Amino acid sequence: MDSFQDLGDLFSREFIGSGKGYGIKLLKDLSVHESKLQDKPIFSYTHYYSRKSALTCSNCFMNIGSLVENLNHVLKIAGKSISPELEPKINSFKHQFPEIEGVKLIRCNSNCDFVFCSKECLEASCGTHDILCKLTNEEKESWGIFERFALKTHENFYFAGLIYINILYDSIYGKTSVNEWINKLNEFWSIPWDKLSTLDSNSRNPLDIASESLCTLETSLKRFKNMAIEIDKDVEKLFSIDFYLRLLGMMDLVCVDIEIQNPLNDLLYNMVKDQKGKELIDMLSKDLIDVYKITRGKSSKMVINWNSGTDVSKDLNQLIESYAEILFKTIRKELFPDIIGLGLFNFISKMNHSCAPNFEVDYGKNNRANIIPLFDLRKGEEGTISYIDENDSFKNRQEKLLKVSLPTVQG
Repeated sequence: MDSFQDLGDLFSREFIGSGKGYGIKLLKDLSVHESKLQDKPIFSYTHYYSRKSALTCSNCFMNIGSLVENLNHVLKIAGKSISPELEPKINSFKHQFPEIEGVKLIRCNSNCDFVFCSKECLEASCGTHDILCKLTNEEKESWGIFERFALKTHENFYFAGLIYINILYDSIYGKTSVNEWINKLNEFWSIPWDKLSTLDSNSRNPLDIASESLCTLETSLKRFKNMAIEIDKDVEKLFSIDFYLRLLGMMDLVCVDIEIQNPLNDLLYNMVKDQKGKELIDMLSKDLIDVYKITRGKSSKMVINWNSGTDVSKDLNQLIESYAEILFKTIRKELFPDIIGLGLFNFISKMNHSCAPNFEVDYGKNNRANIIPLFDLRKGEEGTISYIDENDSFKNRQEKLLKVSLPTVQG
């Protein structure tokens, strides 16, 4: 097993100055050739879209399941599935392309919607999984309403809900107290997010919009407090609108995007380069195109004339005309979208932005962030990352930075 350097021996959160607040400084020299620097997320979640477009481990986000299981996972959205007659033919290629079988997915004993890549990940996800898995039907309906609300407004509402679940779980089972979690989260902000910009705006105050949108939440929090036998001051602070709003603002400012390439695209590409593999691709062509349409928001009920190509958009027409040659060999269009999510990390989430950063972040098979130094660094230097594409124009960078620095809530 690979060993990774303890980032606590390398990085330290320190006050940088009044203009920046806090940031991350290096405790020792670091070579550009340094590898195996990884930051594991404290909290993370996959976007709803990614959960629908691929089978992923609920804990580490690794793509799991066989090719057939992943295809059926997407096709199920449109009420479809791969023909049972095709499955034995697909399985017959496992000796040549073992990746077809994929990482065997593991379910919990309750057979809920959570799936995992290993028993270790199943055990590591105990907080969120244990609570959501054991909800009553009425509680599941309430959580579903909350999730749908988040998808219509801002998905960070859902992420914040997951964070609350983890904090409550740790508190109930004596792992980490509410006060310890509050103090840990306090490390990620030094100035309230609504005070960070002095720009004039004619738009409505985000706090006003948030107050309206969170009326339901406020009511539920009051009910929670009334139901509890005894509420200490830490729990009362946790379940306050003020803390919740600060948490949402903090998430928009410091959470880091997670983007993992789906390995099934490489599998399909390698199959296309093999004559036998290409035959299998051709057998699956209709199912693959259905998956493409579903994941790109195309109508899954579109009637397609497979010979004339009518009623088909240009890119789909190319797929139908010569799937193996066009899709991967020529333009290598990816069938399965990247697995995307958001993470709150102990170190990179505390790094300030720079258009000339000295670190960049990348991902392998899971949600652990690989921290890559771009050049040799000296002890005492501040570690920075770019929140945006630093190669973009100055105007575009300003606009994008403003968006990530000023969280908005849709009313």
